[in-house]
Amino acid sequence: MPKQKTILENYWGTCYKRIGRINIPYLCKKQRNSIEYCYTFDWYWHIKILFICYHTGCENNIKYKWTGFCNSVFWYSYKTNYYLCTTKKFDVNGNC
Repeated sequence: MPKQKTILENYWGTCYKRIGRINIPYLCKKQRNSIEYCYTFDWYWHIKILFICYHTGCENNIKYKWTGFCNSVFWYSYKTNYYLCTTKKFDVNGNC
């Protein structure tokens, strides 16, 4: 199971500046508390195909699998003893 910790996360949001009687919206950086999940994978594998990433990892004989968008068209990677922290909790997909 991943370790959890609370972090201060930066994100883009809408702020307002009052000019006279009108509130003018603009893009600004904001902060919020968020939970981060840290995994120590025995092995970690991912493949990128047409900007979609397919990930699989094994931590303490529990297999995790997830998909998402990524910034590359084609890529493949396999790593051992891989440490990963993210604000997304991954789905359990059986045993390794």
